[in-house]
Amino acid sequence: MATKTTSDPVPRIDDKDGSYSSGCTLSYWLDSVERPKFPKLTDNKTCDFLVVGAGIAGITTAYCIAEHDPSKKVILVDDGEICSGETGRTTAHLQIEYDD
Repeated sequence: MATKTTSDPVPRIDDKDGSYSSGCTLSYWLDSVERPKFPKLTDNKTCDFLVVGAGIAGITTAYCIAEHDPSKKVILVDDGEICSGETGRTTAHLQIEYDD
């Protein structure tokens, strides 16, 4: 049986705009830029591709589909803001490459 402890991170309300964040802190990436706002879905939509998750993988997938075939309708959905989850809190997308 799984039990919830009080030490588990819980979603918090962002101090700047009242949005929910999946983490307990704001990274440099989230704190240093103004993220675009998009309207919530208010009715049924039809699309060729639905991408769930607006992290780096979801955004890249949606972008690549749209670039590959502009005639296809792509909808990207997330339960929060763009890159508000792990993507916005990691430095894993930074790397150093040495040129010999």
